[in-house]
Amino acid sequence: MLSRILVFICCAIALQAKATSFVGLQNATATFSQTFTGDFSVRRAINAASADGLGWAIDPQEGQNQTAVFPTMANIGFAGGSLLTFTISHAYAVWGGHMLGRFRLSVTTDDRNTLYDCLAARGDGTVHWTVLEPLSLYSSSGEILTKLPDHSIIVSGPLPNTDVFTITAATTLTGITGIRLEALTDPSLPFNGPGRQPENGNFVLSEFRVGIDPIPQRSTLAGLGIPAMAADLQHVEIQTSKDKPQIIVVKSGGDFVAEFKITKARTLNVEAETIACGQAPGGDKIYHCTGAAKVVLSDEGKPPITISGESLLIQPIRSNPTATTSK
Repeated sequence: MLSRILVFICCAIALQAKATSFVGLQNATATFSQTFTGDFSVRRAINAASADGLGWAIDPQEGQNQTAVFPTMANIGFAGGSLLTFTISHAYAVWGGHMLGRFRLSVTTDDRNTLYDCLAARGDGTVHWTVLEPLSLYSSSGEILTKLPDHSIIVSGPLPNTDVFTITAATTLTGITGIRLEALTDPSLPFNGPGRQPENGNFVLSEFRVGIDPIPQRSTLAGLGIPAMAADLQHVEIQTSKDKPQIIVVKSGGDFVAEFKITKARTLNVEAETIACGQAPGGDKIYHCTGAAKVVLSDEGKPPITISGESLLIQPIRSNPTATTSK
């Protein structure tokens, strides 16, 4: 099982990261695609034209689960493990609020030729799917993304006109031939969803993109302060920007741990068995660390703040959370 630390730093980053490789997708199929009022077929979601006012939609088939399958152009997956980054764009602004309300992501290594029966077989057929566990969830417009026990993601909170979701997940599979997106109903959604549009529960998936990065192997670094693991740790220093005030919240699992209020340049030191670097919207880096790990905030003239654990989330926010803060 992959344990992890997810570090979101929306500020200047001192470490130069490897660029994410984007996965080619082709011949998308879906259990249903909307055809009236325009071409809202699922293939519109992979035509690299999120601003065309189109995308995958399902009216009048709301209120039931819908599935889209995206075969990859080539087999993907690194031998040492892969970090997948999913960018889910909702850019349909003509009639706002067309967001996915609940969804789940899966991958398969089955023969690519078996993936084209999605429309007739309700998205499954005889394909064997591996459901991905989301590691990080991000909404560019402030919607609340929450992971459920079945690894699906439920969306709540503000309902903007447009939004981009960024989801990351790790897998050890190689030879991945296809990706599945399930749009799932839920009683919390308008008309049971699976979208958030208040009038009918529809959604418009304007663009669906997938990036992939390798999860690096352990490096041999000594003297990092954890004697039992010192020979196996990787080390990353993240320098924040002095001219961009930031509030960084630290969570363990889903529980609030602490808050750092960054008002000047400070350094975050991250130590873990393995560290993989991804990318958030706007080019900010995401660091995924596996195994026992430690994050230390250093500040001139003050004792360092240290948080240790096997599953930590460090994420910038725009305003103070409701939880009690620790500065």
